[in-house]
Amino acid sequence: MRLTILFVFFSVAQAIGAIGHLNKTFNDPSRSRDIETDLYYPAATAGDNVPVTPGSYPLLVWGHGFLMDVGASMNVVNALVDDGYIVALPKTEGGFLPNHEEFAKDLLFLMDYLTETENTSTGSILFESFSGLAAIGGHSMGGGCSVLAGELGAGNIHLKTIVNFGAADTNPSSIDAAVGVTVPVLLFAGGNDCVTPIAEHQQPIFNNLSSTCKALVTLNGGSHCFFADDNTACSLGELICNPAAEITREEQHARTFSIMKPWMDIYLKGAGAAAVTSIQQTWNNNAFYQTDNACSTLSAPDLLPLTTWFRVGDGIYSFHSNGAYHYTLHQITGALLYSGSFTQSIQIDLSSNTPGMYLFTLYDVSGNPFTYKLIR
Repeated sequence: MRLTILFVFFSVAQAIGAIGHLNKTFNDPSRSRDIETDLYYPAATAGDNVPVTPGSYPLLVWGHGFLMDVGASMNVVNALVDDGYIVALPKTEGGFLPNHEEFAKDLLFLMDYLTETENTSTGSILFESFSGLAAIGGHSMGGGCSVLAGELGAGNIHLKTIVNFGAADTNPSSIDAAVGVTVPVLLFAGGNDCVTPIAEHQQPIFNNLSSTCKALVTLNGGSHCFFADDNTACSLGELICNPAAEITREEQHARTFSIMKPWMDIYLKGAGAAAVTSIQQTWNNNAFYQTDNACSTLSAPDLLPLTTWFRVGDGIYSFHSNGAYHYTLHQITGALLYSGSFTQSIQIDLSSNTPGMYLFTLYDVSGNPFTYKLIR
């Protein structure tokens, strides 16, 4: 085993040309459950099963609304893939009697499987394309399930933030589950939403969150369904809404993503002061937004230490952080192989080691551990 300290910090340049699409069914053996998923990723040419543009991309796993197909979430895909994200849309629980807990587990399973197993599978189109940093979110039912997933995945090393639109209370209750969520959370609400009214859904979720940074952003005049692309089932659900939407679908999308994108860039790409300023200036525009937030700074201490990691060869991994960290490397059996400290960058070379799984753990200044599974 060779360990190389790299003293020059760098980031992976990402030139996004088009959106690639992959439909794949993943199996969670712990539940004997198949999860059909549409994956969208940066590509040189648009199409199905086209090669991914080389890079190290954050992941967003996004849950659909009640009776809404994943096509209604293409606005999220189009906004974020072009910004250097991979977006996963699970297609499970689309019927009249959805199991919210199982859907939440699907979101959480996909996040772990994609960033760990799919990322190290040489036969995958997305081999070595995930940065290891991820968000979970969704619209309506999917938004509520993203909160359930946040509670179920408390302490997960990949989950850095939750973002959702018009989140609904679920069964089990996402309002109750919010108490167990500690990662930064950004909730959007429509001022004219009669499907999941703010006072009954998003506000109590926000109030219960234990997050170090949380914000509830209400779009004045926004509706429930205009957070998504046009969908018949959703539109039927708000036919009797009074008042109706007072802004267009396109305006609602633009105002939502003007906050969502820099927020995700902060927590998943290590974006700095410019992104923070952009968010603050946008949600302080009282003509469009009302904001309830317990996140006064959106500063670096809210961020987890890794800004990027990627596999550069068989058993060779490069880690790039935003400071100095202590680390340990263990065999899967628990035997310690190496320990030390580094600043900004380190390369772990397991190419001469016995094939198998190894555990690389970073410790921040408070001694909090962040563990990554490395495959040789």
